[in-house]
Amino acid sequence: PAMYSVTHNCGNTVVKGSSCILSVKLTPTGTAAANGTARNAFLRATGFGTVSLSGTAVNPAATALSATTAFGNVQVGSTSTAQTVTLTNTGVGPLSYRSATLAGTNPTNYVLGANTCVSLSPLTVGATCTIQVSAKPTTTGARPATLAIVDGAGTQNVALTATGVVPTPSLGTSTYNFNAVGNSASNTFTLSNSGAPFVISTLTVPKTNAGAGNYSVYGGTCGVGQTLAVGRSCTVIVLFSSPTTSVTNATLTVTGTGVGVATPYTATRSMTGS
Repeated sequence: PAMYSVTHNCGNTVVKGSSCILSVKLTPTGTAAANGTARNAFLRATGFGTVSLSGTAVNPAATALSATTAFGNVQVGSTSTAQTVTLTNTGVGPLSYRSATLAGTNPTNYVLGANTCVSLSPLTVGATCTIQVSAKPTTTGARPATLAIVDGAGTQNVALTATGVVPTPSLGTSTYNFNAVGNSASNTFTLSNSGAPFVISTLTVPKTNAGAGNYSVYGGTCGVGQTLAVGRSCTVIVLFSSPTTSVTNATLTVTGTGVGVATPYTATRSMTGS
């Protein structure tokens, strides 16, 4: 009975042939069936009889879409484009929003953004609110975590997945021999890239011994400031000249960074000439 309350406009007496209205409100305090009787209000109007009342309390219900938010490959040190998680009130009454936190294995590899659930709480039946989250990996490899949304229905867990990647430029591995034999020669080297986009900063060929020969970057399709996408390549032409047959060693060196990230990355290729 304590779960029910009654209001009415009957006063103390209802004249024969007239009517009044009794309004009964159920306020559940648990999930068990709530049964009670508005006996006092009814008897005060008619002097006899009862009206049976029954109601079942239903827990609030919510759904967070999607259950998994995948960001794919994200460059270490950068922040991905935000993805939106939608919280929906799938219950039969208002749904209160309480909090959204990052948890799981790598919570510091993600950041929360705009959150409309704060201002829209409580959500009416069928209503939605959104929470934005971005990936910001701190190291390479898989970076799983969880977005935990606490509301009146409990905790909605959304799995977050991202893989931290870095630019991996390459010029090949073997030492290249020019064999100019006291003259000059050139060769085209291919710079390839994997992992994450690579922004070229410098292209140099410093000598590594005291030989009489000289090396220089003579041309090619690679250029300072160029962004080399994942899976793409460009070329560097190196010219070697020597007035003698003495051996001169050098290293073709291409330096750069990721897009919007200051961390340097380098590709090298050893060479010798005489």
